[in-house]
Amino acid sequence: MPKVYLFLSILLGALGQVMFKMGIDKTQETNLKFFLELATNKWVISGFLSYGFSFLLWMLVLKHYDLSYARPLNSIGYVITYILAILVLKENFSLQSFAGVILITLGVMLLK
Repeated sequence: MPKVYLFLSILLGALGQVMFKMGIDKTQETNLKFFLELATNKWVISGFLSYGFSFLLWMLVLKHYDLSYARPLNSIGYVITYILAILVLKENFSLQSFAGVILITLGVMLLK
């Protein structure tokens, strides 16, 4: 079960980032009203909830794994975020960024 906690924590963190971006793209203000818009934006609120659950699961992960193992695995969240940004947010794909994602993945595979 701890591996499930680890995967869900990473996934929810990546989803939170995508939701934050979706929410921020809908704001128009840059002053104090900006923060009020954020506080009432459904995507930003969903992102906070996703991050909150990610944090709670991360606490369970730390209960079962050494930090020196779990924290580097968390970098797979960059890969998930990159893929979600392309699929959900329609962000641009580049070979250079893709090469970076491959290097991150290879690094994670080297962990014990």
